[in-house]
Amino acid sequence: MYIPRFLVILILITILGSVGWISAQPRTGILSAQDLHEIEQLIEGYHRGMDIGPEDASWVFAEDAVFEYSAGSVIGATVSGSHELKKFYAERRQTNTARHLVSNVVIKPTPNGATGSLYMTTLNRTDDSPVTVTAFGIYEDIYAKTAAGWRIKRRVYTQQMPPAQAQ
Repeated sequence: MYIPRFLVILILITILGSVGWISAQPRTGILSAQDLHEIEQLIEGYHRGMDIGPEDASWVFAEDAVFEYSAGSVIGATVSGSHELKKFYAERRQTNTARHLVSNVVIKPTPNGATGSLYMTTLNRTDDSPVTVTAFGIYEDIYAKTAAGWRIKRRVYTQQMPPAQAQ
């Protein structure tokens, strides 16, 4: 079977042009290794801020962020905005005796940033008693890239053990 040279050249140009065009298209829904690292640093920085600092955990949130939680005797509480979040976490730092262990982190890209889900286990120890697990829950996050870098835009914490109780 004979294929004219110009047809072979035309096919090669079409293939190469298509590959170039496809690779030049903007990629949506892809997080770079740097993006993933920065989001993971938010997650770790939040719990370090809850436990020992030096800064409180409010720095991980965007200016207009919302934190919703159901834990202990509180069902459906909401803290919104940087001022309220700063106040909320400053108060937590004064009373916190627990340490927080994060696991099963899953981060997924979205067209506007990323979402995340992670388990949080609270460990506590008083005096010479053994360390005990005092709570277990799940965080569901929405992350946004801001001028200050990646930040949590919305965080929902649902405590599963012990279950939150109405007062």
